[in-house]
Amino acid sequence: MIQQFFSPHSNRRNDHWGGSLEKRMNFPLAVVQAVKAAIEKYADKPFIYGYRISPEELEEPGITLDDTLTLLLKLKDQGLDYIHVSIGNVAQSSIRDKENKTPVINIIKDKLGNNIPIIGVAL
Repeated sequence: MIQQFFSPHSNRRNDHWGGSLEKRMNFPLAVVQAVKAAIEKYADKPFIYGYRISPEELEEPGITLDDTLTLLLKLKDQGLDYIHVSIGNVAQSSIRDKENKTPVINIIKDKLGNNIPIIGVAL
């Protein structure tokens, strides 16, 4: 459901939760903040939390890698313990930009830096 709110393909709302990229990021960020608050309130021992994302969609309109990078930069500031990038293969390049042969996971790692662990799928 979180991914569907972020996607311009499935989220056709035009309120606080949908429309522009900024508004489509509201739901994922609200969920992360609510989870963080629940952990702080109820966890009596260390509790890790992260975020899983599929970085692109083929559909038009669909999630672009630039959309994902914008969201991940905001998520990085939320105190997450990790980000899990769900792709078919850890070496997979963009499914939208066939000319860019750089693996998506490397693009994300380069953008986010080394201070948050990134989990990727491997075949």
